[in-house]
Amino acid sequence: MLKYVQFDRLSDAESSLDELCSCLERVSKSEHAWKYAIISTHCALQGYLCIALRNGNSFQTWKKNQYKKWQEADDNELKLPDPQLDFFMELFDKVFSSSTNIDRNLIVWLNETRNGLVHFNTDSYLIEKALIIKAVAQAVQAIKQTPSLAKGIFFYEDVQESSFQKACKKVETRLNSLTSNT
Repeated sequence: MLKYVQFDRLSDAESSLDELCSCLERVSKSEHAWKYAIISTHCALQGYLCIALRNGNSFQTWKKNQYKKWQEADDNELKLPDPQLDFFMELFDKVFSSSTNIDRNLIVWLNETRNGLVHFNTDSYLIEKALIIKAVAQAVQAIKQTPSLAKGIFFYEDVQESSFQKACKKVETRLNSLTSNT
């Protein structure tokens, strides 16, 4: 057994899409699967946003002041700090700055709802199912557009692109099924 688990952005984002699909398949048996559908959607979108911004390095995914701190440490031969990933909506806006076909309000709702679910601190939490489906569907549309908006290479191998397309299609099929049943 290996002592480590390795994550990379592309496999993590795709795993998040797979988990989203799994959650959507389970929502009829357990309403708690909606929570993890929202979380996995957020994880997938964040991963694909970061891939779209990387352009050979991760600087565009960092908070604004992080590059300066990192550069100062590098210039002075100090230990390089672990950079902090920029806020989710900042990453979104960097990729979709000129796009008007994605409803930003639904992405904001997804982000805020995910934060509320992850940092749940009340006795109950009520979320409209139709709104979850709408926000998840909008996030999937954003995910599908990220390769064309990338600032560099998005897929390094053809199999990565076909796997991405297959995962997106599987989620859309499941969402369509839920929409017709809602």
